[in-house]
Amino acid sequence: MSDAIPVNRIKGVGEKTAALFGRINVFTVEDLIGHYPRDYETYDAPVSIREVSAGSVQAIYGQITAIPNVKKVRNLSILNAVLTDDNGDSIQLTFFNMPFLKKVLKPGGFYLFRGLVQQRGTHKIMEQPRMFTWEEYQKKSGRLLPRYALTKGLTNQMVQKSVAQALEYYPPEKEYLPQSVLQKIPTGKLSIHCTSRKTGRNCWQQGTVSYSKNSFLFYWFFGKIKIWRRRRRIIFPCMRPRIP
Repeated sequence: MSDAIPVNRIKGVGEKTAALFGRINVFTVEDLIGHYPRDYETYDAPVSIREVSAGSVQAIYGQITAIPNVKKVRNLSILNAVLTDDNGDSIQLTFFNMPFLKKVLKPGGFYLFRGLVQQRGTHKIMEQPRMFTWEEYQKKSGRLLPRYALTKGLTNQMVQKSVAQALEYYPPEKEYLPQSVLQKIPTGKLSIHCTSRKTGRNCWQQGTVSYSKNSFLFYWFFGKIKIWRRRRRIIFPCMRPRIP
């Protein structure tokens, strides 16, 4: 890209969001493309409450069995609810500054939550878990999803959406894989275009985990071979590399 495109050119990124991006040194679309994830997470299948382990992020499905109660501690609003699964095991859900959930979480209703599990004595607790519908969770299940370095006011979901749009500014590059190889890859299992090779990001965001991992590693290794061949031609111009 010859001319830098300001990040607020992306749909949904206004002045306030652009200012938040500026705090993490993202001012242009190209900066956003280069804002690599700090790590990746997987959305595994929900487990029973007795199977969850303290210190891990897991998903559970169950029924709200107690009327959520809200208490105030100075300026902090704390809502507690109890979720019980089919085995009769329970876990406490704690939400901060989200009093509206008292009207959302109905006793007797079934919900799916995902969050960090903590152990306090004999009780298991999830603080500030995220609530999903089955359809929402299934869309994320079986994929590696990026997590970015953030600043206050900027959410990971906002960055993911912005990155997806930023990648559209980059036209496809030449495909290096021969058709004989491409035909062996199941349709929909692997994302193969310039952004997969250039940033590795779409490799992680599209397709299944195993195929995405293989694609990312292949293109990384393929790129190393290309660089080695180019350097060899410069250092030994009279020699022809034997790599096909």
